[in-house]
Parts: sequence; structure tokens; C-alpha cells
Amino acid sequence: MILNIELENQKFLELDFEDEIYITGENRQKIWQVFRSLYYYFNKDPKLTTNVYGENKIEITCDDEAVSIKNTLPFFIHNRESIYQQMLYNAIILLWLSDEII
Repeated sequence: MILNIELENQKFLELDFEDEIYITGENRQKIWQVFRSLYYYFNKDPKLTTNVYGENKIEITCDDEAVSIKNTLPFFIHNRESIYQQMLYNAIILLWLSDEII
């Protein structure tokens, strides 16, 4: 699977992965760009999208198909509060987990 994440106007980061991927490193600016792109893509924050990503908005593709916002459940953990928010009761997650166990 090839995941393409737009970091800036038509500048992409290409990642080859199967199940999970962890992005780490010393270049804080690049890590922030990846986080920003994913966060704005899934949260549809219009403030910055046209300034940074151009008129066609953010592009994130997996194997040349647009990643579905509706069918993807991303987790953004960037501070203690975000960890707490991810641990709150969420019926959709519990249903998903129960399907996986059976």
C-alpha cells in the first residue's frame, strides 16, 4: 500500500506500509507538516487549507484512491488532553471492537 500525504501545495510525502506506520524523527517541521495535513484532512478545517494546500484542498490517497473521511477512524494524540479524549466512551469504537472479538 502506498499512502500519499500532501504536505504543502502539491508536495507529497509517499509512505509504503502494510498495517501500521509510526512517524518519528528529529525534523520537527516535517513531523508537524504530516500531523497538520492529516488533522486538517479529517477535521475539514477550512482556515488554513487553501493557503497551504491550494484551491484543490488537501489530497491524501492510498493506492491512488482518495482516503475516505467517512470510513476512516483516525486518532490524533498530541498532548494529555487528546489521550483523554480518545479514551472517552464512544459507541462506534465499542461496536467495532465487539465485531473484531467475535
